[in-house]
Amino acid sequence: MTTTDRPKLSLEVRFQIETAQNQIHLKYRTLIQQMQVPTEEAEAERLKFYPTIKYNPPMLKSPQSLRLMIAQYSSFLFESEVTFYPNDPQLEHWLEKLAERIHGAVLETVVKLQQVGVARKITLMYHGVTFPEMRETISETLREDIERHLRRRMASVMVNDPSPAAIQIPQPATITQQDVYNETARHLMGEPRREETTDAVIQSSASAREQFIKPLLLKRGWSVLDWALEAEVAYNTAAGYVAGKKTYASTRFKLAKALGLEANQLPE
Repeated sequence: MTTTDRPKLSLEVRFQIETAQNQIHLKYRTLIQQMQVPTEEAEAERLKFYPTIKYNPPMLKSPQSLRLMIAQYSSFLFESEVTFYPNDPQLEHWLEKLAERIHGAVLETVVKLQQVGVARKITLMYHGVTFPEMRETISETLREDIERHLRRRMASVMVNDPSPAAIQIPQPATITQQDVYNETARHLMGEPRREETTDAVIQSSASAREQFIKPLLLKRGWSVLDWALEAEVAYNTAAGYVAGKKTYASTRFKLAKALGLEANQLPE
């Protein structure tokens, strides 16, 4: 069996992936750039040449906001492509290679923004997040995305083939301090908690939500990813809502607003 870095995808599918990823790159390049702060040298020059301009306090340091933004950037890129991957014995290998490409792309974006910022005397380093910490954030996020996607595929396969031979999924890890951090981060981003819900409740809720949401997305020519981008939530948050998962009120507000609706108009 020949091993490749990704499955064979049609030109149309590759175009859809490229279009979605370009939108994601543009959005997050802008958001990360907005977190750059003038250097001490730039502030000194400003005071020297424009001493009468009213002083504005510097932006508050937001290391966790920057890390969360980088994590969300990575997840969006991952989901925009992995959706098109078929079930195959090479799936886990493809996901790992995809994660490597995304890791490089996100880090390259951050490095280039910092390099350009040096010439403009603005910096991301103000927030106290080092490049090794950024790499760690990207790696942890993508590792979690791979495991979640494999579990999702396993659940889908088991519906049609309950034999244990279909796909091997990594066992859930022991809860660590990092898991607690990740759950807290999801709450801050308005994402649903990862809690057990009965299949019957999920299926019933998912059916009503899907019937309501799909025509609205089709009318706009949107995918779930487009909807998530417009609502400024993670892809998994929008997809989780459609799938019947519990969603925070703040998230429902964002999802509804993106569709021009009130939060109470979305199906429970």
